[in-house]
Amino acid sequence: MALVVPVRARKEDEMRLLYIVTKGMADPTLASVPLHIAANGSVELGQDISVVLAGDATDLVIGDNAQRLEGVGVPPARDLLGKLKEHEVPVYV
Repeated sequence: MALVVPVRARKEDEMRLLYIVTKGMADPTLASVPLHIAANGSVELGQDISVVLAGDATDLVIGDNAQRLEGVGVPPARDLLGKLKEHEVPVYV
């Protein structure tokens, strides 16, 4: 009988994920999906993640756009971004 001992990955060996958001106010659902996967998927699993807002997604940092963005079938962007901030996930623009 073999004894199997789980090997814990070293921090430098762990996978890091980068979520790139390219949709903005014109397509609230597609803009929210990567934020939702990051906030309610990867954060919940304790994965090391970062988020990049590129292209049209940079609209989210203008005025109150992030507060108003609500896609279909996903939480509002304000909640998703709030959770990312709460967990100190870097969000780059």
